[in-house]
Amino acid sequence: MSSETGKIGKNKRINIDVIFAIMLTLSLAMTYAFYMAWNSPRSLAPDTSGGALKFFHIDSCAFGERDVAVTGWAFLPGNWKILNRVYAEKSNGNMVELMSSFQPRRDVGDAFNVGGMYDKSGFIATRHDSSAREDFTKKLLIVSFDEKGVGHAATYTCK
Repeated sequence: MSSETGKIGKNKRINIDVIFAIMLTLSLAMTYAFYMAWNSPRSLAPDTSGGALKFFHIDSCAFGERDVAVTGWAFLPGNWKILNRVYAEKSNGNMVELMSSFQPRRDVGDAFNVGGMYDKSGFIATRHDSSAREDFTKKLLIVSFDEKGVGHAATYTCK
């Protein structure tokens, strides 16, 4: 009787170990899949059909081997709703979108004497691409979208 009980206990132990190993493998695979979906280095072709972007300034840009950090501002005259996107060029010529966030810029509205109209024109854009095979060049594409979603673009080369 005790030998049967020992076999049952051993089988349960093996089953639990197998289930644990499968669950651990699945959790690692799902984590990797979500990471690659969120941080995919795919190239994008931004909409620049709206013409040139004339009002922009890059305060600073720093390029490493696999990372970029850019701060600045951009706006379209007369637009209260400001949406800016920043793209960096890779050595293979493809453009990669930087993750950008809003940065309040009261100085921009003051400089153009429009009060708080362009306070939301500032941005901080960054990207770290640890899986990149190509380095970034120092070329940027700044795209500001109007209310209709049309992109107005300017290029900038960091020094």
